[in-house]
Amino acid sequence: MASKSDQPVIIKRRKHGGHAAHGGSWKVAYADFVTAMMAFFLLMWLLATATPQTKESLATYFTEFDLFKGTAGLVEGRGGPTPVDLGRVETPAGPEVRGKVRTEERAETQEKTPEEIRSQLAAVVNLKLGEIRDQVSVDRVPGGVRIQLKYNEGRPIFEAGQAGLTETGREALMVLGQAIAGLPNHVVIEGHTDSTPLNRSGFNNWDLSAGRALAAMHYLTDSGMAADKVVRVAGLEATQPLIPENPADPHNRRISILLLDLPAKPGAGAGEPPRPDFKGGVQTPDSPRSTPEPGIHGPGQDR
Repeated sequence: MASKSDQPVIIKRRKHGGHAAHGGSWKVAYADFVTAMMAFFLLMWLLATATPQTKESLATYFTEFDLFKGTAGLVEGRGGPTPVDLGRVETPAGPEVRGKVRTEERAETQEKTPEEIRSQLAAVVNLKLGEIRDQVSVDRVPGGVRIQLKYNEGRPIFEAGQAGLTETGREALMVLGQAIAGLPNHVVIEGHTDSTPLNRSGFNNWDLSAGRALAAMHYLTDSGMAADKVVRVAGLEATQPLIPENPADPHNRRISILLLDLPAKPGAGAGEPPRPDFKGGVQTPDSPRSTPEPGIHGPGQDR
């Protein structure tokens, strides 16, 4: 009988091939990826079905929201917080519903009465222009609705003695251009100065007022207003002062934007629309036109 020391020794060796298993962590990462993709495509679908008004509200929210001042669900605009009602976002179920949405959007650009236009523009000014809204007036005048962008000593709308817009002027005209863009009315743009002569050779208040009117027109069209809406751009110098008793007052410097009344529809019983009253101040059509006071070209002032 063989002893235990004579028995063969069997050694079992394990072969280690490849890398160790990683468990199920990859499944978690893959699930996160699929969830993120689903959220992304859901966001794209919501944006594709949202109305332009909803998109504008969302853009304003993400542009102006302040973590320390605002609250979720509010657009902290210059005129105060405005609720963003995301519950009103329609989710069309098919082509029929999308066609209905487009029809409703076209209806929003239908003709409005002059008073409706005045109220709409005044609301935009109060909501979006904040502290500079006191420099913008919206009035119903014979022949249309007039917007006036006025001078303020601390917030001029143009560079001194130049046709270049300041930040205040650009901000106001951008808001006005976007508001006018959806209206079918034709537009007249006029520049006004005070009667103080310019101390520049070959360049007077006529040139300055015309240049500023053109600068305003270009910025309005850049802000969304169609160029074919404009029927006239004019520089009126100091011939129609906002303060007739003092043509040299710097508050006579301004830009006037007149939205002309739409032509009367055939069979409506209305005659030819009244001629637009382009007077900037309180003068009546029969009042004599104020003329600049004669004087020698003196030192230039902040214009």
